[in-house]
Amino acid sequence: MQRKNKGLVITIIILIVLLLGTSSYIVYDKFFVTNSTKNVVNENDDKNENNNDLVDETEENESLSQAELENLGHKLYDIVSKKGTYDTYLFGIKEKLTYDELDDAYKYNLVFHNIPFAEKTYIEDCEYECVKEIVSNEVFAKYYHLIFGSDKDIEYEDFNFYYSVYECTNNGNKYYCKQNIGSDVNPTKQYINYERTEQNDDEIYLYVKSLDVYNSDDESGGIYKDYFNNYKLDDITFYENIIHNYYTYEEKKYFLFGKYGDDAKEYKVTFKKEKDSDNYYWYSVEAI
Repeated sequence: MQRKNKGLVITIIILIVLLLGTSSYIVYDKFFVTNSTKNVVNENDDKNENNNDLVDETEENESLSQAELENLGHKLYDIVSKKGTYDTYLFGIKEKLTYDELDDAYKYNLVFHNIPFAEKTYIEDCEYECVKEIVSNEVFAKYYHLIFGSDKDIEYEDFNFYYSVYECTNNGNKYYCKQNIGSDVNPTKQYINYERTEQNDDEIYLYVKSLDVYNSDDESGGIYKDYFNNYKLDDITFYENIIHNYYTYEEKKYFLFGKYGDDAKEYKVTFKKEKDSDNYYWYSVEAI
């Protein structure tokens, strides 16, 4: 009888152990595994959200379309196609040129040439053919920073008549003036031509070709691929034939690059995008 009771007790204990094991598994499966799965799902969701954030940032900085890039390139070309001092462009001054290496006189003149007519005042102020262009310091500063960057300082104390940009007064108000005297007597004529525009993240690369004509009757006269007349492409005959037909600058450029464009010197102009702005400012130019 005792043996039977003993066997019954053992059986009951085994059943209790199995029941406890089954209950523990159910609790584990219902609560721990489910919560763990939820955590994994939540982590994946967080990762997906982070990835979406990265995609959004990428989309904000995505490349311009070809049409947008070409449109921007021509606008930037319009800035550098204006001349600075001594009737020269940015091309040919040095093999590579940055803001710090560009003299103030050139900067001031380039800015003046890029200020729209509507924001200037013109005054005849000479005995001969002479016109004074006048702009307010606010207007000058606006275009200076658009061209060279908002972080650049303007050295107003450097303004003087020698630079042809200087401080002046009109009706008791202070302005900045540019004196335009007489006609251009520089024998070297520089012709530049837009080639293409490329983008690399927040930088825009503008490619421009240049030809220079030294208009002289002696042997030095001719068509050159650089401003300092080191690489002569042809004598002056072709250019003289163009002049005699009284073509405009654009028409002369068309004929010159049509004939000598493959041999023209090419330059890469770098513009960088301002932070928190759509403006691209001039950074450098280099011969390639």
